Amino acid sequence: MFDPWTLWAALMAAASILALAMLFAWWMTPTEPALAHWAGAMAMFVLGVFCASLRGTIPDFAVVALGNSAILVAYGLIWTGMRRFDRRSTRVSYVLIGPAIFVVLCLLPPLNEAAVGRVVLMSVLIGILLVFSLEQLWRGDALASRARAAMIVILSIVLALNLFRVLVASTQIDDQNRVKLFADPTVAGLGLVALALAVFLCFSMVLMVRERSEMLYRSAAQRDELTGLFNRRGFMELSLAACLSGGPLAVMILDLDHFKRVNDRFGHLAGDRVLKMLAQVLRDNLRQTDIIGRIGGEEFAAVLPGATANVARQAAERVQKGLSEGAAQLSFGEGGAPLRCTASIGLAMASMPRGAKVTEIEARLMGLIARADAVLYEAKSGGRNRIEVATAEPAAVAP
Repeated sequence: MFDPWTLWAALMAAASILALAMLFAWWMTPTEPALAHWAGAMAMFVLGVFCASLRGTIPDFAVVALGNSAILVAYGLIWTGMRRFDRRSTRVSYVLIGPAIFVVLCLLPPLNEAAVGRVVLMSVLIGILLVFSLEQLWRGDALASRARAAMIVILSIVLALNLFRVLVASTQIDDQNRVKLFADPTVAGLGLVALALAVFLCFSMVLMVRERSEMLYRSAAQRDELTGLFNRRGFMELSLAACLSGGPLAVMILDLDHFKRVNDRFGHLAGDRVLKMLAQVLRDNLRQTDIIGRIGGEEFAAVLPGATANVARQAAERVQKGLSEGAAQLSFGEGGAPLRCTASIGLAMASMPRGAKVTEIEARLMGLIARADAVLYEAKSGGRNRIEVATAEPAAVAP
């Protein structure tokens, strides 16, 4: 059986490799600054244990202050890394607050003489930093990411172990009023548990970064580069997902009237400005739950879950009004005359069955879009700048 010193030496070596692995992950993904914080956290954990191993070589207070400060900085870096990952403002100086509190309080009685008190204080400060990290993880929508959920579980275990340490603080102190870090195999065993948790934590951190990268790639494949709306692929995927929930919904197909004239008269850059303006009008006048996409050159579509014919028509009227007002603020040409821009809109409503097969729902959605598209061209042939509604629901497709 290995003695505690051998176990701690092996643990520090393994933790050092883990810290280097996190630095390598950051080097491979320099656009993710959170990895730098987390790599620093792993390095500070190693530094904290190393400082503790210097007991007897340097004064005890220096060992206590440096070792525990490094550990607190590590937990602080985990928290600031979470904030950076969620693109929230943070300062690295925040991580020095915990160590400063610890050092100042340890200079004062009774903590300057009571090792038990220092253990309790350290556990409380670590607990606070863990709560900050957990709160940030939860705020970032933990249920949407398995890696985030795993990090919540791991940090919750660390928090529970840390609180348990408060209850058994008196058993961790030897006759010389020192923490039995390198003299008790049980404490070394806890270090092994801590290393295992750190390994899982680092894997979860890297997986969380990978999840977001994959999400960004998927999002880029689903987005129209000019307007930022969903492209046809993204629009169809999300619309199908919305339809699978069942219930009433409406489809809106919108096409700019005489858009070719804008391009021919003022150029394609002017046309791009009009398209971007219309995309913003759609965002401003439709609900956050509505799915909006650019499915063609000047053709846009929206799926309005839960919308009745009345609600859908009111939404279409808002879009037409917003388009007219937005176009009036644009000016092209030498005279800078305001642009008159209108759109024809086709609407179709249906009630999607719950629990139906995906193929059936997809067929009904495609039929609904086709009907909205058909009445859109009725609106165009009827004089443009009109809203036409398809009254009949597409027939159900046999499973």
